[in-house]
Amino acid sequence: MERNRTDIKQLEYTLQKIKLSRLKNKPLNFIKLQDVSTFFTRIYHFYDYLKHRLTYPLCYVRFCLILNARYCFESRSKTAGHRLLSPA
Repeated sequence: MERNRTDIKQLEYTLQKIKLSRLKNKPLNFIKLQDVSTFFTRIYHFYDYLKHRLTYPLCYVRFCLILNARYCFESRSKTAGHRLLSPA
C-alpha cells in the first residue's frame, strides 16, 4: 500500500512539473526529424532534474509513459470528433 502511495506521489509531482514546464516553454506538438536528438536531450535533462528533486527514485520508464500519455491525450484533443476532451 505504501508503494502505491509513493507511485501516486511521483506521478502527481511529475505531471505538475510537466505542466509548469509547458507554461514556460511550450514545445511543438510535432517534432521535426532533425530536432529528434535535441528533443531527447531536453527530455533527459528534464528527467534528471526531476530525479534529483525527488526524495525517492523516479523510474525512467514511468516518466516516459507519462510524457507519452500526455502527448497522446493532447494530440487526440485536437483531432476532429474529440473536441470535448480536455486535460485534467
